[in-house]
Amino acid sequence: MGLTTAKGPYQTMSAPIMTGTVYYPTGDAEPPFAAVVLCGGFLNTGPEMESWAPLYASYGIVTVIVTTTGADLPDLRATKLLAAVDELEMMNKATSGPLAGKLAGRYGTSGYSMGGGGTTIASGSRATLKTSVGLAPWGGVGEGVKVPTLLLCGDADTVAPCAMAEGVYGGIPEPTPKMLIQIAGGVTHFNWFGPTDAGGGTSGKYALAFQKVFLEGDERWKPLLLMKPQGGSYETNIK
Repeated sequence: MGLTTAKGPYQTMSAPIMTGTVYYPTGDAEPPFAAVVLCGGFLNTGPEMESWAPLYASYGIVTVIVTTTGADLPDLRATKLLAAVDELEMMNKATSGPLAGKLAGRYGTSGYSMGGGGTTIASGSRATLKTSVGLAPWGGVGEGVKVPTLLLCGDADTVAPCAMAEGVYGGIPEPTPKMLIQIAGGVTHFNWFGPTDAGGGTSGKYALAFQKVFLEGDERWKPLLLMKPQGGSYETNIK
């Protein structure tokens, strides 16, 4: 086992839901499943982020790509992320459907740019979440966050520079598990739409490992998560 963005062992399927599109593992994947909801940034409406979903789902993590409008600011994206979590809970309690009775009640949020700011706002308002993963977060808030948080930024980003992620990271109180990864190599603000984009896959590798450790509780991934990224740097209080 190693850090990877290669597809996992499970086949996946997708279906439209009220808050977006849900991707889920099929075949011999055994429930209950953890789930993450993810949205994009300014001018993004959802489909831009879709390639993240099959990766997560192939490792047994149900994933919703949340529908937004292009102009949604971070606080509204946070509201829509939490609405997607609420819809998953409803689907789990339903008497029929692809996820009826199949969810573990372990939910995380994630987002890119304004969606990255939104995920920090969502996690600050709902401490029962298990993870928050911000991709080049813009407008994020760290104060009061008790949810394990991964923040990733690019060294050449002038729209949401690493100083923004650093500010969020510094605001997250101890002992909340937190990690900040700066990806080197000219990573700009437009390298985050897929898990293999930023740093040749650094973003996807660490995001997946973080979800496995904190969303699913699989400690086997922790040594991988704590490996220093090639061509970049990280700061963390996770041990």
